[in-house]
Amino acid sequence: MKVKGKFLGLGAKLAAALFVFCGTTLVGCYSENDDVAIPYVESDPIYTITGVALDGNGMPLSGVQVSVASTSSSVTKAVTDITTTGTNGLYTLSSKNNSLGKRIDNTATPNVGANQVTFTYKGKSITFTVNLVAGVSGGASISTQNVVFVDNTVYPDDDRATYSFNVATTTKDFVKSSSSDPNLDIVNSGDSKENYSLTLVLPAGTKYQTSIATAFTNAPANAKEALTAYAKEVIGDVADNVVDTDYLYSFDLPARSFLNTLTVTAIYETKTYTFTYKGLNYPVTFTKYGAYTFSREYDSWDHNHGHGHGHGHGEDYNAGGGIVDGVN
Repeated sequence: MKVKGKFLGLGAKLAAALFVFCGTTLVGCYSENDDVAIPYVESDPIYTITGVALDGNGMPLSGVQVSVASTSSSVTKAVTDITTTGTNGLYTLSSKNNSLGKRIDNTATPNVGANQVTFTYKGKSITFTVNLVAGVSGGASISTQNVVFVDNTVYPDDDRATYSFNVATTTKDFVKSSSSDPNLDIVNSGDSKENYSLTLVLPAGTKYQTSIATAFTNAPANAKEALTAYAKEVIGDVADNVVDTDYLYSFDLPARSFLNTLTVTAIYETKTYTFTYKGLNYPVTFTKYGAYTFSREYDSWDHNHGHGHGHGHGEDYNAGGGIVDGVN
């Protein structure tokens, strides 16, 4: 029996980050006769890149072409255009049969490590490097990349600005246990593996310490508009805004097993872009939210591992979902 749960209200905003998977205990499944062991094989991790395309006023752009290419030396497949943004400006690139940089299907899809994501709109292309961390089997790795297209990046007197880039990365783990949180009470009491889905509501977006809007306050008056447009193109986000966003995590549980823990590891990225124009520097600093990985651990229902918070679900033993608080 499949159970869908929903995590809501995950507390304070997590900074731009990827989540790292915990180890997973492997447990065998058994047939109805309980005398033939059926090996349980974890599925490959799923890698996803998602985001939104905007115009210079922060409005969504539809019809933006999105393609991806891995920079891994083990990937030799040519780049193909994957998708286009919808009317809401959103896009998603995802791969299910993809692990550790080895592309084994016939489409260009995100891979672990660095991915070159290219957005093309009205003949103009912008490329970003998007990193996905390696996930364990049965897990998922998700990153967000937004893009902004502006019409005018002509600089006064034909002078061009340049920029340098620095990123500082930190990580933080969040672990939720089914023994202490009944909302994670998900049990597969059947004799074969089942797939479950959890919707985690997590922050995505950009929080500026020094915003694009204020970075060029002291720039020459005739260059402010062009410098602002240039910064929006380079950085890829217009709004100083972090919003709750749904992230779907699908996972299997083997026969007669229960969810033990759900682990989320945040990787916070604080980025500084220093724009230089006519010998003066204009830094823009922000924290990016929206890149995550998820993992779970489970135990066998037949093994006595102290899953003692009490199910109370009769013969079915299936429950789960609800609100999970305290992640901050």
